[in-house]
Amino acid sequence: MNEFFEIASRFAYAGGEVSFDVVEARKEIGTDGVSYWTLKIAVQKTPEQLETENGGASDADNQ
Repeated sequence: MNEFFEIASRFAYAGGEVSFDVVEARKEIGTDGVSYWTLKIAVQKTPEQLETENGGASDADNQ
């Protein structure tokens, strides 16, 4: 499982300020014998990031 945490921490570093939760993780071995991880993630954004993407509109403005 240490290998998984190393991969997840590298992904978190590459993502900068975006945080995420790992929903599912599977280690598989391909037909060529090489092992790899398949991750299903849920990306979390801060309210400020969402506001920036919406052009400054708040959640209340969008409803």
